Amino acid sequence: MNETLHIPRFRSTNRLVAWMERNWRFVEGGRLPRDRERCFFRTKKEDRPEVAACVAKYARWAGRLPECEDLLLGYNDSVSLYLRHVHNRGDEVSEVLVDSLSGDSRNLYSWARRFGRLPKHLEDTITESRFLFLYAKEVLRGRLPSHLELRFIGDDYHSGKYAFEIVRGFAPVRLPDEMHNFMVMKSYAEPNNKYVRAYIEACDSDPNVVGNSESKVI
Repeated sequence: MNETLHIPRFRSTNRLVAWMERNWRFVEGGRLPRDRERCFFRTKKEDRPEVAACVAKYARWAGRLPECEDLLLGYNDSVSLYLRHVHNRGDEVSEVLVDSLSGDSRNLYSWARRFGRLPKHLEDTITESRFLFLYAKEVLRGRLPSHLELRFIGDDYHSGKYAFEIVRGFAPVRLPDEMHNFMVMKSYAEPNNKYVRAYIEACDSDPNVVGNSESKVI
């Protein structure tokens, strides 16, 4: 710590972060004295989202803050930012915090896009079809496990994108039977749906399918 640097006593976590943005180059190790960090623990309950956001921002300079990690729980955007800063500094990330993102499709995809495939117990909690598609395209670079593919049922747009951009890259465009049947039924209900029509036409013209009529059997 630079002994000539005057470090104020902060009345809010926002002021601490703002001060660090201006002075971090002069703070040895990027971390303030513990008595200055106490402002993280002196806030009212209704200020918790703001405190979590400031803890995450502060980690950019300070690295991992084990004693502050409970303040992040329940605020997934702040958890995701904190984990990214901690990882970027080369510190070990908290498995508890990573697991706290369970069920948050957007933040799980964001984490995996930077750091690779998720462990199965977290991968299985991605439920939103948009992020399942992006996870398959940008992280797995291939097909999802079959039980996750079924989560596209009900979303003709992402079912079609998955068929063309993921499945077709490795095999004929035809989707697994339950997904295929959904798209066929959708083609009867919405004959002008361009995503469904393109999928059905691709199945009918696919030379890898034995008997084009097969693609219309439910």
